Amino acid sequence: MSQAIHISVFGKTYPVKERLKDFGLRWVSKAWIGTFPSEEKVELLREFCRRHNLQYVIEKEGVTERRLSRGSRPKPRSTAALFVGEGRLQWAIEETLNVEGIRSRRQMYKSNKSKTRS
Repeated sequence: MSQAIHISVFGKTYPVKERLKDFGLRWVSKAWIGTFPSEEKVELLREFCRRHNLQYVIEKEGVTERRLSRGSRPKPRSTAALFVGEGRLQWAIEETLNVEGIRSRRQMYKSNKSKTRS
């Protein structure tokens, strides 16, 4: 017998709250939560979350799957076994670009400072 699959959906869900109700989820303290016996409805919810840029957590048989919405950052020291989606990769790219931007600004500042001293 297969175990139940628990799913939590959160993020900017207000515009699609009626559709989440149609899936059978209920609103509980800042997240839409539901339990399903089969993978079919969960796969539909995954696609729905990707299409509407929502975050989700799916827990089944000791495995946790998480998806961050585009542009959001993973929590520091996250214990998630799996991040699905582009959120973590985008966060790493943005952080790298920020560091490179800071370095170039520092170099520009140092070169301008040395020119004014001469």
